[in-house]
Amino acid sequence: MSQERYPTVVIVEDDPTLSFMMGEMCRSAGFPVVGSAPSADEAIRLVDRERPDFLILDFNLEGDRNGLELISEAKEHYPSLSTILVTAWDINDIASRMEGDQPDRILRKPVLPHVLVEVIEHIHELRGAGVPPVGAPPRHDSRPGRSH
Repeated sequence: MSQERYPTVVIVEDDPTLSFMMGEMCRSAGFPVVGSAPSADEAIRLVDRERPDFLILDFNLEGDRNGLELISEAKEHYPSLSTILVTAWDINDIASRMEGDQPDRILRKPVLPHVLVEVIEHIHELRGAGVPPVGAPPRHDSRPGRSH
């Protein structure tokens, strides 16, 4: 990676085995995993405390909220938070449920370690280049006729 500081990660997955495996994928690539949670409530507390760069989460979570609802709540407070939804659900079904803030990327389970790492690196490099997260309001250049 071209960045000197590796992005920090919170894993949100209600299956302990999958949570462990995703955490190991991240750690083996050098990304510090600052916590994991099985539910949206626990995840929000972790995000508030740790301020990670990435939230890697499942659609189905423990409790009464799903991954898309968690993304909306988290990005309301932390708009620069990057999110990757990892799900066994059909991606078209997930897309039809999206309202408000959207994940930066959706990956299908089972996800290969190199794919997850490449996606994290790509999103992190985009952020370093000033590309805003998905759903962020457009930035406006002060020069006439220039907007992003």
